[in-house]
Amino acid sequence: MEAGSLSKAGVLIARGEAQPETVPNEPVGIVSYDPTKRPARLVMPKRPSSSEERRREQDERIAAQMDLAKRIVG
Repeated sequence: MEAGSLSKAGVLIARGEAQPETVPNEPVGIVSYDPTKRPARLVMPKRPSSSEERRREQDERIAAQMDLAKRIVG
């Protein structure tokens, strides 16, 4: 680097150091959670098989191509 030139990182660091102190907002309330009082009800979705997923993606591509062709043709 040439004498007297600043690096981009140095400029960003200087800009960050020049910023005023950050003061967080006062909390409005408290949220508490006790999993023993309300157990989780989570059902994981079944992942489609790779062939089903490929078929669905292919159907979506074909539908998009058909829509485009209809718009072009009128």
